[in-house]
Amino acid sequence: MSIIVTPARYSPQMSKLRLGLVNAPAQPAVRPVPIPNMAPTGMIQPEPFNNPIQSWLDNREAVIECISIRTHGVKDLDHDNNINPFLGEAGTFPKASAMIKEDKAHHVNAYHVLPTTTVSKKEPLGVHQKDKITLQAQWNQSQRQGQPFTPQTKEIIVPPAGSQYAPAALDLSEEYRTPGSGLSVEQECINWLNDVHREGMCAGFDLPSAGGLQMAEEHPEYMAWDTEWNSETGKYEKQMLTPKDWVDIRRLNGHSPVVRRVIRNYLRYMFGLGFDFVRIDVSRDKPDEFWKEIWPEFERQGKGRIDETYIQEDASPINNLPADRPERLYKTGARTTYYQWHNNHQWNGPQFIYHHQRLQEMLNRVGLEKSTIGSFVTHDDPSAMAHGGVTYCKNITGLMLTQPNTNPYLLDGFLTGYEGYFDIYNWTDRPEGKHPEIGAFWDKLMKIRTTEPFSSVLRIGQTDWLPVKTSPVDPQIVAYTRRHNGKTLLAIANKDMNAVQEGTIELPKNLVLGKNLYPLAESVGRMSDQEGTPAQALTQHRSHFSKKTDENTVKSLKVKLMPGAFHLFEIANTPTRAGIPQRLPAGFSRPQQYTLPQSPTLTRRPTPTRTPAPPPRQPVLA
Repeated sequence: MSIIVTPARYSPQMSKLRLGLVNAPAQPAVRPVPIPNMAPTGMIQPEPFNNPIQSWLDNREAVIECISIRTHGVKDLDHDNNINPFLGEAGTFPKASAMIKEDKAHHVNAYHVLPTTTVSKKEPLGVHQKDKITLQAQWNQSQRQGQPFTPQTKEIIVPPAGSQYAPAALDLSEEYRTPGSGLSVEQECINWLNDVHREGMCAGFDLPSAGGLQMAEEHPEYMAWDTEWNSETGKYEKQMLTPKDWVDIRRLNGHSPVVRRVIRNYLRYMFGLGFDFVRIDVSRDKPDEFWKEIWPEFERQGKGRIDETYIQEDASPINNLPADRPERLYKTGARTTYYQWHNNHQWNGPQFIYHHQRLQEMLNRVGLEKSTIGSFVTHDDPSAMAHGGVTYCKNITGLMLTQPNTNPYLLDGFLTGYEGYFDIYNWTDRPEGKHPEIGAFWDKLMKIRTTEPFSSVLRIGQTDWLPVKTSPVDPQIVAYTRRHNGKTLLAIANKDMNAVQEGTIELPKNLVLGKNLYPLAESVGRMSDQEGTPAQALTQHRSHFSKKTDENTVKSLKVKLMPGAFHLFEIANTPTRAGIPQRLPAGFSRPQQYTLPQSPTLTRRPTPTRTPAPPPRQPVLA
């Protein structure tokens, strides 16, 4: 039986709401419902698990996949291009368990699970789908009578599933329970979490920011109210606040003690099931005092927190929502945030670097252990395929896995090039595309990122943004180095998905570069499967690199990059020179500036023992 967290109703003695919000209509006071018992007799127990999520986020070791239990692992059993929940085709926790090993093979070590609360059925968003079902009762009767059975079907209308971000209650929905399993939805959820933990992975749930229309109707005391002009009556009337232009949700009142009690109990409930972290939807909607009061309890338990907040210019403030304030949310306990990477397709090279500089300045103030997730694609955005197809997907894979201050983040379906919107409103099949080459490139770079000697370089190494002399009209080339413990990697990307870009990359004066530039990965071209082989001469399908200085020391690289190309090189045998310490804190320095930021250094794990040196290789620049 599902355990529903139901708070006390509104009391007239409640302190008045702040920020000009009007008190909701008074409701009779009801005794508070206690926190659900997480371990009733006979219930399946969460297995012991040493939750590493805080350390993973701090050290950029988390690799997060966003999934929906509604669709993850779902299969269309009758192959009619419809997912019918009445036929048992909808997603459940046991079906999601079957996908764990496949996801782990792509180096995923954490799941962000979209909301699993009961969805509001009052005016739900989505579409009604026609489907046909076999008349099961007639089949049963024919079996009892031993008569032959001619299948008969009946057309039915499958109602929309409704938005996963329009909850009717903060609970665990029966939608995700396997009919006839004999287990409650909590027990099936715990089983799934145990399966995740046995693979050494973590899982986080999603906290919706608002209430659905059903919740608003049943619990008006949860909602934020204001007086608005009603043109029909010609009077000011009390109305619930609706964020932006959404029609199926109403804003929760973050200043209300009732709402704080509801959300605290829900967090206790979900963490009690065994979840390791929470992703907070539109976290800026609640005041700073809200999170300062609620979050310390869970931070002490080692739980992680991902806040969906962006930089302040991100279309905010918007109607009935406050402005983004990531710096203040970091200080209330957020471990990592979304920042702004979903707008990457709108930026040229200098704009991309500008955002990294701005992010680093903020992290210097709030603590270098803070980070962002690689939210180049989220469930709110069109598929990455819409911005340049496979080329763009590989390009952002290269940037995400090599840029600083980032925990990689991908959406279910990204690795196969899924081209549709991530549907959170309807019963749909698992998002899958037809481009496994994206996943192959992801796996190649993830192998570099997760194994030494380059893992620490890409996770916590120093970043130097390199000046590029290119087209002054539309500069699209990005170049940067990542350095740590004598290892240096050079990343070069063309952000133009449609045209070849040429330019000259200026290298730092204190970076010694000769015949020691070796390719590790490229997103376009035909590099040999053997890593470290020399790049070939320019062909129709290859980028080109040439030195521009004397024979022994390269001070600049002249590049001609194919559309959307991303290249990763090792600059081998990088010596420790004056001005470049042997161990560097995470961060960046502006081009040709190497002053380390004055902030606390990261608490790092000991660097693993290095593997034996590979056999001699041939350099790119001969």
